[in-house]
Amino acid sequence: MNLPRIAALVFGFGAAIAAVAVMALRYVEGGEATGDPVLVAALVASALGALAVTILDARHRGRLLDEQNAGLKRVAEVQKRTVDRLQIINAELKENEQRYKGLVDAQGDAILRKWPDGRLTFVNDAFCAVFGVAREDAIGRIFKPSFHPDDPPPLLHGYSDGGDRPRARYDQRLRTAKGWRWYAWEDYPIRGENGQLTEIQSVGRDITERKEVERAVRAARDRAEQMSKAKSLFLATMSHEIRTPMNGVIGMAGLLLETSLTPDQRAYALAVKQSGEALVELINDILDFSKVEAGGLELAREPFGLRASVDQVTELLATRAQQKGIEIAACVDADVPEDMLGDAQRLRQILLNLAGNAIKFTETGGVTLRVARAAPDQDPKARGRLRLRFEVEDTGIGIPEEARQRIFGHFEQADSTHSRKFGGTGLGLAISKKIVEAMGGEIGVESALGGGSVFWFTAALVPNRLVEAAPPPDLSGRRIAVVSGSPILREPLVARLRQSGAKVQGFASAAEAAVALVAARTDIVLTDIALPDGDAETCLPQLTAWLPAGAAVIALLPPAQRGRIPALKAAGATGYHVTPVRHYGLERRLAALLAGADPEDGKSADQPAPAPLPARDEARAGVHILVAEDNEINTLLTVSLIKRMGHSVDSVRDGAEALAALDLRSDYDLILMDVHMPGVDGIEATRRIREGEAKLPPAARARLPIIALTASVMDEDRQNCLAAGMDDFLTKPLDPNALTAAIARWTKPRIRAA
Repeated sequence: MNLPRIAALVFGFGAAIAAVAVMALRYVEGGEATGDPVLVAALVASALGALAVTILDARHRGRLLDEQNAGLKRVAEVQKRTVDRLQIINAELKENEQRYKGLVDAQGDAILRKWPDGRLTFVNDAFCAVFGVAREDAIGRIFKPSFHPDDPPPLLHGYSDGGDRPRARYDQRLRTAKGWRWYAWEDYPIRGENGQLTEIQSVGRDITERKEVERAVRAARDRAEQMSKAKSLFLATMSHEIRTPMNGVIGMAGLLLETSLTPDQRAYALAVKQSGEALVELINDILDFSKVEAGGLELAREPFGLRASVDQVTELLATRAQQKGIEIAACVDADVPEDMLGDAQRLRQILLNLAGNAIKFTETGGVTLRVARAAPDQDPKARGRLRLRFEVEDTGIGIPEEARQRIFGHFEQADSTHSRKFGGTGLGLAISKKIVEAMGGEIGVESALGGGSVFWFTAALVPNRLVEAAPPPDLSGRRIAVVSGSPILREPLVARLRQSGAKVQGFASAAEAAVALVAARTDIVLTDIALPDGDAETCLPQLTAWLPAGAAVIALLPPAQRGRIPALKAAGATGYHVTPVRHYGLERRLAALLAGADPEDGKSADQPAPAPLPARDEARAGVHILVAEDNEINTLLTVSLIKRMGHSVDSVRDGAEALAALDLRSDYDLILMDVHMPGVDGIEATRRIREGEAKLPPAARARLPIIALTASVMDEDRQNCLAAGMDDFLTKPLDPNALTAAIARWTKPRIRAA
């Protein structure tokens, strides 16, 4: 109520009271109402007005009170609804709290919360059960479990430093109610609004069983590693002990074959030598398998010629193929680069294994090696690499389907019975598979029983772009005829010569070729010496009768058939070329023939006849060599080979005698040092020799070449020898040609007086 309204009410009530009072006084005074009527009326009116104002104000206040009551009622209703909602929320919270607490308590993991000082604020039932404490006893106390004495000190996370570490994980072995148990802990820092650490929550899970499994796995791995080392040591020892006598067997058999023998004696000596070589090959397979299983296979990255490597494989296996009366040939597509970067030795190992097996299981026909580009590798990591597909196809017995599924396994063969016709360990394909996989490729076989086999593999190699490839001989426009009843020999020759630009025709017989030669001018005829029509001596006149003047006829013959050359020439042959054919060498020779510059007749352009044993080296005759070898037979072999080369040689039985020999005379040009000798071994003797050289004045200091000659063939053996100060490494069984090359490499030619 405002002030004007209060004043009007006061005035009205005062006027009314005054009017009443005046009338009362007048009545009292005279007994009757007397006075001024106007005044009385005014007073009465004022009183009535005041009354009216009062009534109106009371009504107004009543309305205001009604409105306030309505507002209060609405507020009360809202408050009631809010209270009801809060009660519902509170009930839900209590229910969720009970549910969460039930879940936490039901957890098998031990859960706790603690203040930064370590005092516990919460633990679940699992924690109480694990550590054998009551919840009321744990709350407020510092959690200090007992740690196993064999374990490192407990991890401190330093959450109190204010760092922003989200969580920490660690394993601890603790004493529990069930004894020592492993627990994997995960700590969570809980921070307030200001980022200050308020609590740390930890969850621990029992991982004792997992730890036991891990321990068992580690123990098993340790045992496996120990067994692997023991196996490797056994294999290395076995290899050494077998190679040492085999060096004598193979070497002395080779020397025996160089003497005058009867045919039967020569056959027996050759059988001994070949049996020894087969045993060494078996040992090599076992060692390679062991190396692969131990994860010790490392691939080299060296430049090599691809076609040369493939040709080497056919050359190495040619004798074996020719002894069985079958052919072996190779063909590399023209778009395959010659110069590559990779492990040529391992690549040849795969091809030798596949092609060697193919020869073993082939009685008629032959074996063909092919190399072509494979589909590009889509892997970005393979960028810059060229995927090649190698195939070895034979016309042999084939492989049944059930055997094809297992022949790449360890010690597996297509025929695994004791009565099997073909020998072997069953390791070659398993080793080849591992090498191929290391080269980023795949290996497989396609075969049908009685229909031959095609073994194939892919390999990712890097073209050597630092070497500018020599252009192949240009035979463009030249007409060449290839005559052979064997498609193994004929088809690769035709394909390769066509790549050189020549117009080439292949014929399966002399009669077929003669008909074609009548109608076409031919520059060169390449003919096999064994044709379906008969021997080359018989068929050559038929072929040469229709050749134009100046045309050349080249007879293709294995090295063992060189004795037929005079008869072939008498029959019309211009020259000869030995098989298996090195294509690049043949192309060079054909280009020279067409240019009128024939190489020396009677020799292959690139295949001189190999000598079984090295001949005397007159340029280096007189080199003085010291041989340190404890095995008498190996000493006899090595000394005999060295004397055959024209060198002088002394021998000692161990490293101590070698050192004494050097003290007596200082004119040795080279030492061949066995590694394993009684007393002072080759490694220790070499170290002492190098230490003695280091003590000499610089002017008198000269390094004496020392070559290891050992039956230990592992990579670590080589590294140990080189680390001790040896200059080279030769393995037993000793290859006479390798010995000759090593002596030539480490000695200077002697200048003889006239």
